[in-house]
Parts: sequence; structure tokens; C-alpha cells
Amino acid sequence: MPYQDKYITLKPIPINYVNFCRYDKNAEPVNPFSNCKNLDTVLFETSTTGCFNHYFTKTFFIKNKAGWTIQKEEYNVVCGSESKTGKTEVSKKPTHISKARIVSEGDINKIILAINKIRMLMDGGCTTNSYYTIKYNNKTLELHDGSCEDELNKILYTYTGSYY
Repeated sequence: MPYQDKYITLKPIPINYVNFCRYDKNAEPVNPFSNCKNLDTVLFETSTTGCFNHYFTKTFFIKNKAGWTIQKEEYNVVCGSESKTGKTEVSKKPTHISKARIVSEGDINKIILAINKIRMLMDGGCTTNSYYTIKYNNKTLELHDGSCEDELNKILYTYTGSYY
């Protein structure tokens, strides 16, 4: 059943989330886009690992008079035995920068919903995992999505043109 909170309404969770999800009516929904002023930035640092690939990106949402603008920087990642140090290394310069685009208010709401769904996950059973660090209003939120749904990356893809 959906429940009404003071910020957003959480809709029923898709079936793939059910096995790995906790249900907590007391958890306050997070909205990194609220209370932002003109030229404020919400930053998503995303590390996505799968069986064959590892991606690191920085996605910037910048508040302006027209709404929110999105732009993404992709970075090369060297993993494990391919690295001289044996550790995961991320290039210092982006290998690709997407064109800035305006994000619809509806998609901002989908992003907020996806963030709050991920916050409710306890575990995951997918071989592809995404780790998010979201920086906003002098706060940091860290999330892990191993659910195979990958909702947040799918929404970002529609604007930045790259998907894992």
C-alpha cells in the first residue's frame, strides 16, 4: 500500500524489489533537490560494477531559472590485475562529457522516488551493482543498488546518453 508522507508519496514497490526491501514508515524521504537556490548544484558520483565493466561518473544537476540542468562526466576505470597498484584506479580527467540539458520536473520526481526506493533496499541479488554518493546542501548521502532494477541510471541515461 502506498503511504503519504510530508514530502512525497511512495508508490508500491515493483516485484523485483520485494525480496530485498525493508519497509519503514518512519524513514524520512530524502529530496536532494529541495531548498536549492539558483546556481546550486546536486552532485551524483556513481560507481557501477558488473561482470565485465566498471564505470565511474559524476552527474551534475544545476538549478537555474528554467529548472534543473543535467550534465555528466564519464571517467575511465582500471580494475584489479589491469592496474599497476592492484587497486581500482579512476582517471583524473573525464573521457566523455555529455551536453547540458534541461531535466523535466516529472523526471526530477522520478529521481527522488528512485533514491528513496534504493534507501529502503537491504540487499541485492544482481551481478551489477551501483554505488551512489549524492552531495547536496552541504550533506552527503551514500546508496547501494544491487537490485537489478537500476532505475536511477535508466533515468539519467535518457538525458546523458550513456548507460551501463
